[in-house]
Amino acid sequence: FLVMARKTGKKDTKFLKDNLKMLEKATKFLEKYMDYILGKEETEDKVRMELEKDYNYKERDEIYKHPSYDLWENTEGIHLYSLSAIYSAFDSMIKTYDEVFELFEKNRLKQYKRDTKKYILDNLVDKKMNVLLRNTTDRLVDISVVASLFPFRVFEKNDKFVQNTVDQINMTLRTYSGGYLRYQGDGYLGGNNPWIIATGWMGLY
Repeated sequence: FLVMARKTGKKDTKFLKDNLKMLEKATKFLEKYMDYILGKEETEDKVRMELEKDYNYKERDEIYKHPSYDLWENTEGIHLYSLSAIYSAFDSMIKTYDEVFELFEKNRLKQYKRDTKKYILDNLVDKKMNVLLRNTTDRLVDISVVASLFPFRVFEKNDKFVQNTVDQINMTLRTYSGGYLRYQGDGYLGGNNPWIIATGWMGLY
């Protein structure tokens, strides 16, 4: 929305203001999700009730055992890809408030952005190997961690753990053709065929 707004020229602020309520509803959902992930005091039951009420969730327990699927829709849990997307959403919303001159909400989102990055650094970086992890439950190498650089820009390509992660990806996911698998142990089509999107991701890096 922010990119589209800027392309419209003089009417960019109006475009964002017209859609601001919708964007705020989406951002509120992400805030509630992060409240649960971050384990903020006395938020768990409240978050459950609000999510069920506002978003018609029915299977109360299953939602909270497995907060989300990974990019490939294979694994449930807490994933670097998902949290990177949320971090980027908070950043975009902060910039949106700058555009429409709504400063009151911005500081709260800045805190959520900081907290999200801190959670990633604390829980999704292997301190021994100094590499990024795809989720909080396993150590499989996954091309989707590159999303924390592009498009979500949580980290920079010169960060040491990013460079270590790319070296690990090259050693583990690169195929005979020079292309890349999605993740370690990927069995799709025999498990030795590169994915165009995965290969393109490394090309962007």
